[in-house]
Amino acid sequence: MAGSQLQKNLGADKRNSLPRMCRECDVQFARNGECPKHRFITTPDGESGQSYLCAVYKDFFHHIDPCLQFMAAELRACRPPANIMRIMGSSS
Repeated sequence: MAGSQLQKNLGADKRNSLPRMCRECDVQFARNGECPKHRFITTPDGESGQSYLCAVYKDFFHHIDPCLQFMAAELRACRPPANIMRIMGSSS
């Protein structure tokens, strides 16, 4: 079923119905347009289809970005990403 044409169409429709603001969003890679049932407000440009959770998600992903970047660097250096715990523990 996951590879069916119906499922592919659903995914394409979800992507294609995103407002321009969402398609150009810097956290789009993590959200992928989110659930269509949450898309019922209007963008500042007047397009319909923005998620009412947009601002919260942007704040969240911007907040965790430094930690994710650190963890990714640790993985690239063949070190455990759990090293973030040591860093976070020393900053409190």
